[in-house]
Amino acid sequence: MSATRSTGATKPRRSAAKATTGTRKPAQTRKTASAPKGRQVAVIEERRAEPRAPIPPAAPKEPESEIAEAVTFPTSGLTIDRFMHAALGRATGGMSPAGTMSAYFEWLSHLAFKPGKQLELALKAMRKAARFGVYAIRGANNPATPPCIEPLPQDNRFRGDDWKKPPFNLMYQWFLLNQ
Repeated sequence: MSATRSTGATKPRRSAAKATTGTRKPAQTRKTASAPKGRQVAVIEERRAEPRAPIPPAAPKEPESEIAEAVTFPTSGLTIDRFMHAALGRATGGMSPAGTMSAYFEWLSHLAFKPGKQLELALKAMRKAARFGVYAIRGANNPATPPCIEPLPQDNRFRGDDWKKPPFNLMYQWFLLNQ
């Protein structure tokens, strides 16, 4: 048996000139330094970079293909979960929906066992609704009707003159009554 070993060098690649019809120059090769006895000699190819033709611009996409690319659906369950959590985080402002529902349910359960508080809240809502109704009717007949509720002195949201004109006057008055 022969005791020759390979140095791990790969066989030389075929010249690109053989595959083409003479458009490229043949690859130039050179041998490496001589190897010790019993070892193969590696051959390295050197290619000179040739200028390439510019890439033509892409054809304009049809609207349908843009829509198809924009509406891609996640394929894995983990991706769907992450997408849902991101959308839920944007919708809730980062608050846990379970925590919010828990707090609301606790408040509602406490209110359910306080009929006096229920009556008080119902009467307050009816008073405000009647107050707003009177303002809306008077404001329809007389644009100079004073508002039924004034914003606090530090509240600058409704200082503009446009808030005094219909329908915006009704919107801001209803908002302040329910605030």
